[in-house]
Amino acid sequence: MITLDTNVLLELYRFTPEARKELLNVIDQLRERIWIPHQVASEYYSRRMDAVKERLKLHEAIPKTLEELKRKAIQELNIFAKRCSLTDDDKEKFLTPIESAFSNAVGEVRRHSKIFDLTLEGVVSDDPILSSLARILDGRVGQPFGSEETDTLAEEADRRYAAQIPPGYKDAGKDDNSHGDFFIWEQMLREAADRETSLLFVTNDNKEDWIAKESGLPIGARPELIAEFKDRCNGADLLIVQLSTFLRFAKEELGAAISPSTLEQAKNLQDNAKLNDLAKVTFEADTTRIIPHALHNELRMLQSAAHNPEFNERSQKRAVKEAQRVMELIDRFSVFQHALPTGFDSALSLTSEDRRILSRAIQHYTRESLRHDPASSTENSSLLHHRLTRELNGLERARERLAIDYEESTLLLHATKTEIDSLQMSGEGGRQLVEAEQALRSVEHNLQVVLNQIATTDTRIDSIRKLIDEEIQGEARIIKRKLPDGE
Repeated sequence: MITLDTNVLLELYRFTPEARKELLNVIDQLRERIWIPHQVASEYYSRRMDAVKERLKLHEAIPKTLEELKRKAIQELNIFAKRCSLTDDDKEKFLTPIESAFSNAVGEVRRHSKIFDLTLEGVVSDDPILSSLARILDGRVGQPFGSEETDTLAEEADRRYAAQIPPGYKDAGKDDNSHGDFFIWEQMLREAADRETSLLFVTNDNKEDWIAKESGLPIGARPELIAEFKDRCNGADLLIVQLSTFLRFAKEELGAAISPSTLEQAKNLQDNAKLNDLAKVTFEADTTRIIPHALHNELRMLQSAAHNPEFNERSQKRAVKEAQRVMELIDRFSVFQHALPTGFDSALSLTSEDRRILSRAIQHYTRESLRHDPASSTENSSLLHHRLTRELNGLERARERLAIDYEESTLLLHATKTEIDSLQMSGEGGRQLVEAEQALRSVEHNLQVVLNQIATTDTRIDSIRKLIDEEIQGEARIIKRKLPDGE
């Protein structure tokens, strides 16, 4: 059974006409295997107009943005020319290429906009994509839940979300359709169980409540989802792929007519989906200054919670995941902050998850700071310095342990490889060789995990050392300003 997620159906409104036709042909070619949950059909119908509006708005916004950038660029070059006392001829050498480049770019954007064949009025009166999907998916859409069952399942979704059981918990707290992903999951489970079949779920959703990731890269369905699917569907398999992968399979395995342009558009739309959650947040200079301290304070609290024996295992694991997110944000903000001029307001693009973490970290940091006497800036600075030093000492001890783990893993790796070579040379092989090869894969995986942890720890150590240096330099500047001239 093949199921297409809402976001895949909505991509039809973002594709060029040629790419859209190819995707519809693939869906038509596979229609005997395709089944759509009622929740997907409902979401698609209610959001298709928004998909068209987004595309049309993009066509309008980009030329305006480019024109504004051109104006700013010319303004800066005029300032440069004036301050450097350039002649008009020299100034034109700067301005002419800039004006030409922006004009060409705007012209290309408008040319591509004319290729797009959908209009808001046309989709309202006679949606060609809706008509095509209605024909292809006739009889292949599931039934909705009853009203009582909907309420019961919504309560079950809330219970799972509280325990961070996938899928859907990343949508907890949303004002609209917060239970949508869980309803899709439940409907797919029931249909696959009735059919006693495996499931290929095609989605561009890249959130962690659907997709497992390794070093930030998606590697497939969450293990919990695979286990639940096997349990509910008599051992059947679950595979989750993105649209570009699905189209590539269709091209290679079914001989579907999929052009390189369509594959590239599908890949680009996947990348764009990751950016949809981004929003630019402006920080005042004072806030920018305390953010690194707030994040390090939050990390310290989470690390303490992760090792607190009074917390249950689920709470400890949640604290570990949160700590990993905070470390990623610390690294991002460290790079960002070093590029800023001191004392200026700043803006940074953040996801909703980033914003949640940052808001909570600042609240915790502010609350904790108020517990201490604010009268003496030196005392507050000393307290911060003590915290950073203590965290640095802990990280350096952890780094030493990781170095030992690395040496032990390396020795085990060599020993396992030697055992495999010996078995192969002796010709014995069999079960013993299979077990040795499995052990080798496990050792290699563990070694890579240790290497990743070493890299992350080294980055954190460098970051904290820089913060300590900045604190010391800041204290020195404060003391210097307080000294009388000549002392």
